[in-house]
Amino acid sequence: PQAIHRLQSQQREEYPWIFETLCAGELIVVPDTHDLPDAVARERDDLLTHGIRATLAVPMSLAGRVVGVLWFDRLDKASEWSEELINGLKLVGEVLANGLERMHAERDLAESRQFIEGITESSPNIIYVIDLNPHLGVGVSYINRQITQDLGRRPEEMKALGTEVVRLIHPDDWPNVQLARQ
Repeated sequence: PQAIHRLQSQQREEYPWIFETLCAGELIVVPDTHDLPDAVARERDDLLTHGIRATLAVPMSLAGRVVGVLWFDRLDKASEWSEELINGLKLVGEVLANGLERMHAERDLAESRQFIEGITESSPNIIYVIDLNPHLGVGVSYINRQITQDLGRRPEEMKALGTEVVRLIHPDDWPNVQLARQ
């Protein structure tokens, strides 16, 4: 990440118009690089030096924040970018942005689960979660390995009990169970 940040900072300095435009969530549609104004001469000259004749950049936004860019260059000739193509690429960008967001959320959730499981598995206490979902029924959704040491039962055995697991709930805890099920 540090190397990426340095690269982005360097590119931001070299291509201020491009970065400001994209960070504002605006498209960059350049049918002919030669036609870019003198105000962005440095960027224009650099694009031309790399043989880029036309460019199209579509920011991918999620919740008002740019999370990526779809970037297309034409090296062979200037090119008009059709509204149909641009609209299609905007849609592709939305799909990709949502996919990226989901991927990040799933990664974060997996890391969180791994962290919590690490804590519960190192605990000297039996820790378990009983799912009281009225639509799915009652059952053990998680139990740490301490149950094996303390009661001689494997976590899988406890999960396999299904609704029978309610027999393990202490009678003093039943009022709280009933409240949770409502």
